Amino acid sequence: MTTLRSGNYSLSFRESQNGYGLYVLQDGRETPVFANPAPCYLYIKSPTTAPLTYAAAYDSVTEAEGGIRAQGSVETAAGSVFAVCDQYTAGAENGFYLHRTVTIEKATAADRGFATKISLEVPGAHTLNDINCFAPGAWYQKNEFVPPHFIGYNKNIQYHWMYETQYALPMFAVQDIASGDTACISRLHADMGPRDYTTRLHDAMVDEHITFGSIGVSTDSAISLDYIYPGARGTSTRKLPDGFPLEHIYSNEFHPVRAGGGDSYAVSLDFLNCGDFPTMMKTLWRSVYERIDEPIVPLDNELLYKNAMVTLRDQTNCYEDSWGLPFASMLPSGEPMKVAYQFGFVGQQPNIGYQLLRYGAIYEDSEALEKGRNVIQFWVDRSLTEWGAPHIWYNPEFHDFEDRPFWIRMIGDGMEGILDAYVFEKKHGNDHPDWLAYCKTVADWLVRAQNEDGSWYRSYDAEGKMLMDSKANTSNVIRFLVQLAIVTGADSYRDAALKAGVWSLEHITRYMEYRGGTCDNSDIYDKESGIYAIFGYLALYDLTKEDRWLKAACEAADYVETWTYAWSFPMNVPYPANPLAQRNLSGQSLIATGHSGADVYMASCPYLYYRLYLLTDDAHYLHFARFIHHNSKQSTDYDGSCGYAFPGMSHESGSLYMQEYQGQYHWLPWCTYVQVDPISRIYDTFGTYEIDDAEKLPLEERRARNDIYASYWL
Repeated sequence: MTTLRSGNYSLSFRESQNGYGLYVLQDGRETPVFANPAPCYLYIKSPTTAPLTYAAAYDSVTEAEGGIRAQGSVETAAGSVFAVCDQYTAGAENGFYLHRTVTIEKATAADRGFATKISLEVPGAHTLNDINCFAPGAWYQKNEFVPPHFIGYNKNIQYHWMYETQYALPMFAVQDIASGDTACISRLHADMGPRDYTTRLHDAMVDEHITFGSIGVSTDSAISLDYIYPGARGTSTRKLPDGFPLEHIYSNEFHPVRAGGGDSYAVSLDFLNCGDFPTMMKTLWRSVYERIDEPIVPLDNELLYKNAMVTLRDQTNCYEDSWGLPFASMLPSGEPMKVAYQFGFVGQQPNIGYQLLRYGAIYEDSEALEKGRNVIQFWVDRSLTEWGAPHIWYNPEFHDFEDRPFWIRMIGDGMEGILDAYVFEKKHGNDHPDWLAYCKTVADWLVRAQNEDGSWYRSYDAEGKMLMDSKANTSNVIRFLVQLAIVTGADSYRDAALKAGVWSLEHITRYMEYRGGTCDNSDIYDKESGIYAIFGYLALYDLTKEDRWLKAACEAADYVETWTYAWSFPMNVPYPANPLAQRNLSGQSLIATGHSGADVYMASCPYLYYRLYLLTDDAHYLHFARFIHHNSKQSTDYDGSCGYAFPGMSHESGSLYMQEYQGQYHWLPWCTYVQVDPISRIYDTFGTYEIDDAEKLPLEERRARNDIYASYWL
């Protein structure tokens, strides 16, 4: 028996099935925690739909090159011969690196393509309900809150694999719920190459240029964690029109079978024993994040901010008798596609109004100042309902508000913008009592509408009655209520915010149910719900200085960052003016489960993570804050060099995982707002546009400035 040790774990190569199998041992325990009796696993493209599969044990295991060399051979029914050589070395603590080389010693014409698999069986699990899974931006715990067509939803499907390019980092972890035993497989390096962009990826494709793998779980003969190279799909990913049954897809990509050919790739195998999911997720994410070590790109945030504010100023106009920005504008021309105003979410009209008047006052831009005031005044004068909530969607063409759900997310967005505008103007000697009255009217409705348990429903109808019974967006209005309580001194707003915080702790954070944050998706896992939880919890911490709120903010932040592409790979962009055509995709972030669309929304978060760093001394938060303060904006033509008519514009979203940009190639107001908002907050708090410059201030001064509510109001 040959073994290799790392931390508290050992890889043991024992006799198994006419050869040697792989068994993972933990100190102090006799039975393996993970195993693979036949590690040499091969897929062969056959003339039929399903690939042929072969599995064999290692023929020999020897000590070599500071680790273990395990070798085996697989012969197909058609006579092709594949030699597998796996080199194991110790990796990070409790982890191992596996470099696999596959050599085709004999090739026959009947075998068209091949792929191989690295896998670990979970001995204590009998069904998928016995494990939790973590795949960043795709699978959290049991994945109950995802669309029915998405990975992990239907536990009766045999294969749950997605391309590693669909994950924010190329990793997948399984946790045996009963024992806490956890294994993670991740790509060792971000070393993908370009694929052949002259052809489209399709099922059962044979292409030597494919350099991505797939990771996931399967229930073939046992519950196993799998890495397949090249990629494969094994989940119900094909969504059909209503009334049609979901199609369960199983497909492999293959490399060609030819004599002397083969494959070479590497993964990391990491292990821990962890009794709770959030700790497992945080530990493994950070481990892979640090190993991949995606470079922080150079970027001038001051230039970006000023160009972006000019873009917002120039896009803001009086359309038909009402002030606002187009709902969407074409790229690269910047011509409006549709003019409609959304209170929050993708429209962010009042928040942009606040940013314009702030920019106009500080930089003496009278046009921006006046336009910002006009936007705020429009909503204050015209949007209130008789029962106290604001309408959230205005159509200038019809000179009226549209019949839309009253989303609690959108209400929280817009109300923060109007309150921030009131506070800014008041501090600069301009009083708008009607703006404050508007905020109080809406807050009074929130107090009346709050459920006894402290929650709000996700949306309400035109009479103020519950429209969607989910309460997952409760955290979305906490920061507004906290800040209005500071301005007014009203206990009712403070009490409502605290009750909502308690409900969010007990239901959202306790069960990690960050869902429903995007109004154009169903009540599913997404990143924005986590971001709004950070907003709420940090506001409650700033108000009370109670550790429970800071702890909850950190837990939400640990979840949110796992949606961010913290690695990059080559990608074809068919639009020359799109900034991603000359940059990389790192810093873009997956939006929600159910699809693989990615956007610029993590640009909204560097201020949050930098504040968390100052509050916790956790250096990881500092690095991540710096990373997203730069890399998230790579899709933005921030300096005018890419060809957009308005510097500071970026596209709405796109799917990147097929190594080709496919998506919404137009601009929406939120795309720019989420970039200028944290820059303005960093500047207001620390007097600089860059986190690196803020770091030059004495630590005690930074911490004092970080007590933001000490100077929020007069």
